[in-house]
Amino acid sequence: MKYVICMEKEELDALIDERCNAAIVRFQNATKSKPQSPPTFIYGIKGLAAFLNVSMVTAQKYKNEKLFPYIQRGRKIIFKPDEVLAGLRNKKTLLHCRIIAKDEK
Repeated sequence: MKYVICMEKEELDALIDERCNAAIVRFQNATKSKPQSPPTFIYGIKGLAAFLNVSMVTAQKYKNEKLFPYIQRGRKIIFKPDEVLAGLRNKKTLLHCRIIAKDEK
């Protein structure tokens, strides 16, 4: 059975606006995420890469450069997020100092 619905243009516009606004609100509520606390530990190079949003090669390079302390037992590697971030801040400061020193020569 088919139905034909008749309504004024203004009614149709209002109905469309109402449904679109309801869909937008549902989408916004569904995508709201609770603020995530940083992890207590970061496990492995893959975890470090995900935490820093860099490639695994870059994460391995940072580890090899000993920018921050880590614990390694066999193949297991554990990093502390606050130490990782502090190490990167220190690297950025050192890099900035090296650039200034080169420019001054």
